[in-house]
Amino acid sequence: MNFCLSFRRNSTKGVQANDSTGRLLKYDMGTNQVTVLLINLSGAVGAAVSRDGGFVLVSEFIGDWIRRYWLTGGNAGTSDIFLSNLNIVRPNNIKRTILGDFLIAAATVTQGSQTLVPIKVRIDGDGRISEMVSLEAQYGSTPISEAQQSGLSVYVSSRGVNFVGVYTP
Repeated sequence: MNFCLSFRRNSTKGVQANDSTGRLLKYDMGTNQVTVLLINLSGAVGAAVSRDGGFVLVSEFIGDWIRRYWLTGGNAGTSDIFLSNLNIVRPNNIKRTILGDFLIAAATVTQGSQTLVPIKVRIDGDGRISEMVSLEAQYGSTPISEAQQSGLSVYVSSRGVNFVGVYTP
């Protein structure tokens, strides 16, 4: 199965309009059938399936949360808010790591100036935050769009810069 998100092409207009027309779609390659799993998503921009295939996480950029859609088990076919944290806003793409936890490209609001600062967030399969790293020194207030782990390194990208950040332990 493949999962796809549908959201406005012009994300700036979507944010300004508080758009909630996003959808989570499931494509079955065997039958060529597309099934709508979720509707009315607030700026759905990223999705990642859990290691065991039990759920898919969907980041809602406008809603400022991560939604979980259950694929198997007693909750199959239902969704809930997986992560909603006042310190994490504008969650963008979400990626599962080789360890089974998740990396989220997001932002946080600085206390003094109330400006958005890009962060990379690591959460486990239960929604517990294990790492939240500010990327303000490297990206200023430019939002990041992706944090992807490969081996021990994490690659961070943004549509607003002409480089890719590489972070190693």
